[in-house]
Amino acid sequence: MTSVLADQHYRAQQRLSRQAAQQVQTLWNTVAGETDVRAGFTRVLPRLVAIVAAAQLLAAAQADTHASAELADDDQQLAGPVDAAMLAGVASDGRTLQALLAGGLVAFSLGHRAGLTRSEALLRGEHRLVLAAATQVADAGRAADGVAVISHGAAGYHRQLVPPACGRCAILAGRFYRWNAAFRRHPRCDCTYAPTADAGAPSTFDPAAYFASLTATEQDRLFGPAAAQAIRDGADPAQVVNAARGTDTATRPGTTTQGTTRRGWYAYVQRALDPDSGFARAAGTRLARTTTPRLMPEQIYARARDRGQALRLLKANGYFLDGAAAGPHPLARLAAELLAT
Repeated sequence: MTSVLADQHYRAQQRLSRQAAQQVQTLWNTVAGETDVRAGFTRVLPRLVAIVAAAQLLAAAQADTHASAELADDDQQLAGPVDAAMLAGVASDGRTLQALLAGGLVAFSLGHRAGLTRSEALLRGEHRLVLAAATQVADAGRAADGVAVISHGAAGYHRQLVPPACGRCAILAGRFYRWNAAFRRHPRCDCTYAPTADAGAPSTFDPAAYFASLTATEQDRLFGPAAAQAIRDGADPAQVVNAARGTDTATRPGTTTQGTTRRGWYAYVQRALDPDSGFARAAGTRLARTTTPRLMPEQIYARARDRGQALRLLKANGYFLDGAAAGPHPLARLAAELLAT
C-alpha cells in the first residue's frame, strides 16, 4: 500500500503524535481529579501547548530528509530548508494552539451543562483534547512535507494510504497531485506524502482491490454499512464514496498570527523585505503585530500562479530557514527533551 520510505516516514510521524497525545492525556487526567477543572486546566495549558508545539517541530523537521530520500536528490534543494519552527505552536487552521486546545475544556463544560455526569463530561473533554493534539502534530508534518515538495523541485506527490483506512482515503490513495494541491484529510487521517519528480508515473493502487481485501465487518466499519453493501453489489467505490464527501483541507481562513509580533520570525522577514513594514495593535491587546497577514502554506498554494510565485510567498512568510543550514533544526534537541519529560 505504501513505499518503504513513505512507511518509515509515517511511522516516525505517528510516534510523535502518540507521544504528544499520551502526555496531553496524562495532564488532562491530573486536572480531572481536581475540584475546579477550569482552574486546573488553565494552570496546565502552557504545558499542553509546549508539548504539542515540540512534537509539531520534530514532525516538521523530518520533511527535508523525507523529500530528499524519495527524490534521491542528495539534498540539492532549489530553496532553503523548511523552517520547522514556523509550523510549530500554531494550529493548521491558523488559530493559536492555546485556542484550539482550550476546546477540551469547552467540550467538558458544555457536556456537563447538557446533563452528562462529571465522568462522561470529562471523557468528552479528554477525547476532544487528545484528538486535537494528535491531529495538529500530523498536520504540521504534512504542511512541512508540502513545503518540501516545492523546495526540492518535485513535480508533485502521490498520496499514500496506510491501512486500515476509510473509504474517503481509499479513493484518493495512489493519485498524483501537483505541487500546489492542498492535502485533503479528515480528523485522525494518517495518509502521507510521497514526493515524486515524475508527474506521469502511474498509480498502482486499486480501491476496489483494497475493498476486497477487507472482511465484511471491516468494510462496513470503514465505508459505512450502506456504502459497503452497494460496493459489494457492484457499485464503483469512487462513486459511492463521493456521494458523501468528507475530506477537507487544513486552511480556514488561511492566515495566522504566529510569529507576527515585533520580535517574531515572520516580522523579521517582513522588515528584511520592506524596512517600512507596519505594525498595529488590535483592540483589547497590548502586542503590536504586522499589518501584513501571514499566510498558511496551503493558502499560499491556492494563491500561487506558478512555482516561482509559491517559492516567493513561502519565503516571504518565513517558511524557509535563512541559508542552507546543515544538520538538525537548532530547536530539535530542546523539543525532544520536552517531549520526553
